[in-house]
Amino acid sequence: MVRVLYLATETRLTRGPDGAIRSNFADTSFLAWDPFLEVFDKIVIVARVENSVVSASLEVEGRSISVLALPNYRGPRQMVLHLPRLWAVMRNSVTDRSAVFAGRAPGVVSTLLFAQSRKLGAESVAIVVGDPVEVAQIGAAGPVLRVLAPLGGIFLRWQLRHVSRASYVTEHVLQDRYPVRRGAREISASDVRLPPAAFAASPRDYTNRAANQKWRLVTVGSHEAAYKGHDFLLYAIALLAKKGDLALQLTIIGGGRHHKKYRELSERLGLEGNVEFVGHISDAETLRAHLLGADLFVFPSLTEGLPRALVEAMALALPCVATDVGGISELLPKERLVPPRNAPALARAIELELSLPEELNRQSRQNLTMARRIMERVQSANLVAFLGGASDPTPKGRA
Repeated sequence: MVRVLYLATETRLTRGPDGAIRSNFADTSFLAWDPFLEVFDKIVIVARVENSVVSASLEVEGRSISVLALPNYRGPRQMVLHLPRLWAVMRNSVTDRSAVFAGRAPGVVSTLLFAQSRKLGAESVAIVVGDPVEVAQIGAAGPVLRVLAPLGGIFLRWQLRHVSRASYVTEHVLQDRYPVRRGAREISASDVRLPPAAFAASPRDYTNRAANQKWRLVTVGSHEAAYKGHDFLLYAIALLAKKGDLALQLTIIGGGRHHKKYRELSERLGLEGNVEFVGHISDAETLRAHLLGADLFVFPSLTEGLPRALVEAMALALPCVATDVGGISELLPKERLVPPRNAPALARAIELELSLPEELNRQSRQNLTMARRIMERVQSANLVAFLGGASDPTPKGRA
């Protein structure tokens, strides 16, 4: 029997002038899906597809991997308007009762795929990557959903009571908030997979750094939605620049529809000499070069699961300051965490971090060790086999 995996993603793919569907993000490229062919004979990626005059850089389709293209939409209003068409495509195109249905939760596309799996009586696997209450409360999905934020949590809990099994990117944070039903199997398996080249050979040493040398800060995050907190980071840098005790240079890596807004904010704050915008980077080596050239990674996000960008920075032994959201508390000690939406607290944390060379050295060692541990967890959890239904000797379903 041919084993088929339908895999939903919320990432928007693009159809270029040549008709090929591609992605700008490594975690939705052909190379990301290819390992699942160890277990499945065919993989169908279920995603929104946007027509573009410029081709994205990464191949998605290939050997036994295809895309089920859903109508494209942006924002909650368009999503509601397109819902009948989305459901019609899903209902008419996804009919294989013997397939496995998997998707990243929370997410609209995944919700539709899970609804179809329940209709067919098929196996379903939720890959839990975030907290819908956090997402709604930050206002990125609009003021109406912000008010209705608690309902998102209720719906995800209900959804996880009806899937066959679940994989969580965190070790305990999301599991505690959104448990599976009693008897359902679950694993902790970060979806961050890094090659050996992504790891530093040794920790960094800040001991003999020149006192007058400019500190190089870097952050990475998409500007497609306004939840990476780059506006609050810009306010924090403005506070530090006004104080004048530190010579700082911040590099912001990311692109999307809010990119212009952040550039304009930087100009209004008078940060032209302190902030560099380099746009989205899809090439892994180029991204690593920026991280290797930095002294501190700052991650001011308003909501997360277990963020890839932060793990990538830690793998290169970068000291980090981040907001205390999602599963970030599993990665960094509380001294390196600040509340979201709090520019003064973020500024203080950056200033304190850069004032203690020995502390920078210690955190460099700790972060490299933690990133290696995350990769060990990824390998031992074996998400590929779990999606395929391999038996788990230690099921941890809860009431």
